[in-house]
Amino acid sequence: MDGPTKLQRKPLTSPRRGRPLKSEAEERQNRLLDYALLRFQEEGYRNVSVDDLASGFGVSKSTIYLRYGSKAGLMRAAMLRATPLATVPMSKIDIDPARCPVDVLRDFARVFSRYVNDPPIRALWQAVTEARGEIASWETIVAEETEKIILPVALYLKYLRVAGLADIDDEHQVASYFFDLTGSGFGRFLGPPLDKEQQSASNEAAIAFFGRGIGLKI
Repeated sequence: MDGPTKLQRKPLTSPRRGRPLKSEAEERQNRLLDYALLRFQEEGYRNVSVDDLASGFGVSKSTIYLRYGSKAGLMRAAMLRATPLATVPMSKIDIDPARCPVDVLRDFARVFSRYVNDPPIRALWQAVTEARGEIASWETIVAEETEKIILPVALYLKYLRVAGLADIDDEHQVASYFFDLTGSGFGRFLGPPLDKEQQSASNEAAIAFFGRGIGLKI
C-alpha cells in the first residue's frame, strides 16, 4: 500500500490531549484494530483473511484468535470501541430546560453528523455490513450499541413529552427515527459523505420535519 490513507492519518484511537496514556499492550491492540479496518476498507472484509492481518501487522495468527476468537470477533471489538465517539460528545450537550428544543436537537444532529462522516467510522460500518452473516449475534450487538447512542436523545424526548412540549408515544422508537433521519442510517454510511454545507442543510430540513412529526411546541 503506497502512502498514508485517510484512515491511517486519522485512526479511531487518535490520542487526545489530556487523556491518560494507555498501556503499551492496549495501544498495540488498538493499532491492530485500526490496521484491520484499513485492510477491510481497501480490499473488502471477505477478501482479507486472519493470515493476511497477522502477517501484515506482524503478529502471530494465534494472537488474533486468542484475543478476538475470529475475524468477526475482531470486527465486533472495533465496533464496540467506536461507540464512545458518539456517546461521549452527546453526554456533553446542554439539555437545560431553558434552552430552545430546536437548538438541543440541532446539537444532537451535529454529533450524529460528525460520527457518520468520520472516515474510520465509515470504514468500520462498510466492513461490518459485509460481516453481518458471520456474526451470529449481530442483530443483538447492533441493537445494544444503537441503544447506547440514542439513549440521550430518548431521555430528552421524554422530558419534552412530560413537559407537554411534544406528542410522543415511544421515546426510544422516536429517538431511533431521529438518529436515522439526521444521517446515521446504513445508506448514509455506504454512500459518499456530505460536505459541511450539505450536512447543515440536511440537518435543518430533518429537524424541521421531525419537529412537525412530534408536534413540537416552541
